[in-house]
Amino acid sequence: MMGFEKKVILSVITLTAAIQVSYGQAARKESVRPNAPSSGKVLTSSDSARVKYYYLSGLREKTLGETNNAIRNFLLCLDIDNTNEAAYYELALAYQALEQNESALIAINKAIQYNKEQVWYYQLKASLQQQLDMFSKAADTYSVLIGLKPQSEEFYYSQANALIFADRIDEALVLYTKIERRFGYSDDLILQRQRVYLKKGDLQSAVREMEGLIKRYPDEVRYYLMAAELYESNNFYDKALEKYQQAMRIAPDNGYLHLALADYYKIKGNKTAVFDAVKKAFISDEVDVDSKIRILYNNYTDNNQQAVKGEALVLSALLIDKYPYNAQVYAIRADFMMIQDKKKEACELYKKSLANDKSNYTVWEQLARVQLSLNNFSEVEKTTVAAIGYFPDKVLLYLFAGIAKSQTGNNQDAIVLYNKGLLLSKDNKELSAQFYANIGDAYHAMGNYPESDKAYENSVLLDFNNPLVLNNYAYYLSLRGKDLQKAERMARRAIQLEPNNTSYEDTYGWVLYRLERYQEAKVWIEKALSNNVAKSATLVEHYGDIMFKLGNKDEALSYWKKAKEYGSKSELLERKINDQALHE
Repeated sequence: MMGFEKKVILSVITLTAAIQVSYGQAARKESVRPNAPSSGKVLTSSDSARVKYYYLSGLREKTLGETNNAIRNFLLCLDIDNTNEAAYYELALAYQALEQNESALIAINKAIQYNKEQVWYYQLKASLQQQLDMFSKAADTYSVLIGLKPQSEEFYYSQANALIFADRIDEALVLYTKIERRFGYSDDLILQRQRVYLKKGDLQSAVREMEGLIKRYPDEVRYYLMAAELYESNNFYDKALEKYQQAMRIAPDNGYLHLALADYYKIKGNKTAVFDAVKKAFISDEVDVDSKIRILYNNYTDNNQQAVKGEALVLSALLIDKYPYNAQVYAIRADFMMIQDKKKEACELYKKSLANDKSNYTVWEQLARVQLSLNNFSEVEKTTVAAIGYFPDKVLLYLFAGIAKSQTGNNQDAIVLYNKGLLLSKDNKELSAQFYANIGDAYHAMGNYPESDKAYENSVLLDFNNPLVLNNYAYYLSLRGKDLQKAERMARRAIQLEPNNTSYEDTYGWVLYRLERYQEAKVWIEKALSNNVAKSATLVEHYGDIMFKLGNKDEALSYWKKAKEYGSKSELLERKINDQALHE
């Protein structure tokens, strides 16, 4: 038991010590402060206890993030002891946290009124003044801080920055001279002073500072580049080139030097020199691979310039040679292959990228997309199955995998994949509509028309602005002669959304045919025929059927024969030609 009591006593002692340290000079004993107001208010023991309670409560609320409650406690503390510097300081911090900087400045000034020696009070004051754009006053505050801590180099630089923002440029320059005398020469100081000269419009002095740096550090390439940039920005291109040439003698293989030269040659309009400089930068070790990739994406993705495309391939090949195990360099070269419509080459490069890093989802998706565009459905299936193993929550993978399954005749498995994707796409109406439409396609291919219609109804309900879905559903209904009025509305809507689409015009004409509106059907099929670049056998056969219904049997036979020439293997078509009669 005694051991426990000792621990409690020690804890209390520790807590008391902590309170005294955090409370600072604000919690003196019942005596008048040396710098207290002339009223000379003396705190009773009860008042001191309440002051401590409110102060510590304020600190606790501040720690908990309850800033308004903290402010209330600090104000209650100050109601009792209106000379409590620590409470004013904490109050100022709380106001600053709420971005009430005017109130914070008033509070910190009160803290300084009762303690003119505390460095961090002035630091907070200077910070608030700068936040309130009171830069001239902030500079004066930093002057007080320098007086309190003349050995702190930081306060000199802070004052110089405040003077610059206050447009007291000459005073800032004088201060930089003081900094150099007190703390010695430094390249940071020279660069700061150079910026001030530029702000002042004194290019000659800015150049003198830069040349001084070069003289002091003749082997430091970056100072030559900075000098060249200074000359370039002021249209002294010959002087800039002179600096580049000096740097070249020191470090001819420096990648950043060659990038700077590329920018210089670009300004001068020398495209050949630009490309040569960029190639040298890409071979260099100084420039990191991420920077090189950014340069490629930002400067070499113009689809309309054949020269740029060729340069992109050269540079991306250089990256592959230099970084053969970097996944990004294969991916970017694949992107450039896609720009040039070299899809097979792009596929191989995307695969190499994934062989080095399987964590980049974008590459998986891009590979699957390209394989789909090549109708390489077995490869799509392999890619998406592997990708789902790494990214089971990526909804498009299920769509692509389902399409691959459907296209290879495995509609049942496709429906399973589509339903998984449907669960993941519930917050995306457009994507959900697409999944329902694909489910409808799969069930239709299986001859399960009730489930197909159900899926299509859900798709159209979610999105009545997808022309492909509207067209397909309308066509499937027309083939079965079901809900033809609804089919007509959907087919008409598809044409409104995408005019001059041959397939959609054919569907609309065929729906009208099934509604026995033969003259209207003829108009729309003829529109489709005028755009029949692909020589659709189905479209031509439909026109023959319409001609037969309109009594033009010879013309009907002619179009049926043409449909056969276009590759139709329909048994009904053979019977129509042989019997010279319509079979449906």
